[in-house]
Amino acid sequence: MLAVVGDKATHVGKCFAVGFNKYGELGTGDISATDKFVAVPGLGPVTTASAGRHVSFFVDSGRKLYSCGVAALHGNPSASDQLVPTIVSAPVLTREGSEAEGQGGDTGFGRVRPLRRGML
Repeated sequence: MLAVVGDKATHVGKCFAVGFNKYGELGTGDISATDKFVAVPGLGPVTTASAGRHVSFFVDSGRKLYSCGVAALHGNPSASDQLVPTIVSAPVLTREGSEAEGQGGDTGFGRVRPLRRGML
């Protein structure tokens, strides 16, 4: 489980994680499970966090997408699992103007919708 704690007005804060961590999905730098919330290191101010079964995603205030956990599930071309949040190298929206204007577009992989708060 992930929680973002921060400023109510700006919706930006620090990310904390708790739970199983077999593949580094908590982003804490190890594979130790925890029953208490611990800070996720290495992230700047976070606007969105989402936890899956073996992978987690984070969006920082600069709109950069990070992930950690099972390598095959998060888009980073790494052969090993990521124990800390790592920038996802594949673009989320690639059509010119899509990211800045939130228009969505055709990426060659089908139609994409603009990201909205809470979608990840």
